[in-house]
Order: sequence, then structure tokens, then C-alpha cells
Amino acid sequence: MGRRRPAAGMVLVVALLGVTVLAASYAGPWVVRFTPRVLPTDGATREPAPLPSLPSIPPEAADQPFTLDLSGAAWAGVVLGLVLLALMVRWVLAQERPELSFPDTAPEVAPLELEPSLATLEQGLAAAVQQLRGGGEPADAVVAAWVALEDAARRSGVPRDPAATPTEFVVEVLGRTTADRAATRSLLASYERARFSALPVSEADVDRAADDLRCISATLREVAR
Repeated sequence: MGRRRPAAGMVLVVALLGVTVLAASYAGPWVVRFTPRVLPTDGATREPAPLPSLPSIPPEAADQPFTLDLSGAAWAGVVLGLVLLALMVRWVLAQERPELSFPDTAPEVAPLELEPSLATLEQGLAAAVQQLRGGGEPADAVVAAWVALEDAARRSGVPRDPAATPTEFVVEVLGRTTADRAATRSLLASYERARFSALPVSEADVDRAADDLRCISATLREVAR
């Protein structure tokens, strides 16, 4: 309903302007004729005394028309209509201008992605290698090596998402570095096989996990330099 009122006012102003223009085009001069008034007399012809405040009209000018030109007033009405139209257009534009809305709070800024401590990760990689070479069952050695990486990721300075598991967190922390992605996936596969699978884990699997740890450590040392 709010938008119809400016439109109705606009139509009214345009209509008034049109009527004014038509009136100005058809308006001509007004003609006024003066007719002498004959006063009753008592039989004697007397000349009426001229009024002191009004000039006398000559008899020969009595039948002459007096022209009153109102075209100037009509054009003044046109100018007034144009001014009203301009004011109405300005008001309509101001009504339809969208209001600027500002948020009550500042937009949230995404937190900066923290880089993990490379020294802490290297310590965890060294501890993982020791777990692999410590003897015992191959499956237990692989699991112990991965647990050492989980401890290093926890101390790396990167906050862990509560929804992420410790295993996912290790992959995320290593993913924030230039650690070899293929070596990380291979080490993760060895850990999941040793922890959750019924398949046997051999010394070859331990050697493969040790190679993956060395590859990851080598890339971290290159970054540290």
C-alpha cells in the first residue's frame, strides 16, 4: 500500500499539469465592453458630472472593446505545475530509495589457520621410530608408533576440533605442513590394519611404516631449513 500513494500523487500532478497546459493553449484574451449608462432626467437634458476619482470615457470609445490578456497568468500556472511536478518526482524517488541497514554485530572473522610446531612434530616422529624398533609384536609396534604421533599433534599448538578423532587430528596437523601426503596415507593404512583388522602384521609392514616415518621427517626437516 505504501508504494501506491506515491504513484497516485504522481498521476494527480501529471493530470493537473495537463489541464494547465490545455488551459494555457486555449486561453485567449478577455474582452470587456463598456456600455454608457443613461440616467433618468426630468425633461431637461443635463450632462452628468464626471466622477472625481474616475476618468471620463469618451463617447466614441464606449463601443470599443477593452482587451484583458490573461495568457501570462496561464503560463505562470504552467511554471507552477512544473515546479510541483519536480517536487513530486523528488519525493517519489526518496520514498522508493532502499533504506540502508547495518548489522547489529560485526561480521565474524574466520580464525587464522595456525601452523603446527615442526620441532614438536619431529620429536614425535623420532619417538614413533623408536616404538617401531623397540621389539615386540609388529602390530603393537605400529600402533605405538601412531600413538606417538597423536601425542605430538596434541602438543603441536594446533587446537583440535572436538568433533575430530585423534586419528583425524594427526592427518590434519600433518596436512598443514609440507609433509609427504602419500607417506602419511600409507602410514595411516598400516595403523588401521594393525589396530582394526584381523589380518596379520608382518615385519615387512613395520619396515614400510618406518620408511613412511622417515619420508615425513625428511620433508619436515627441509621446511625447517
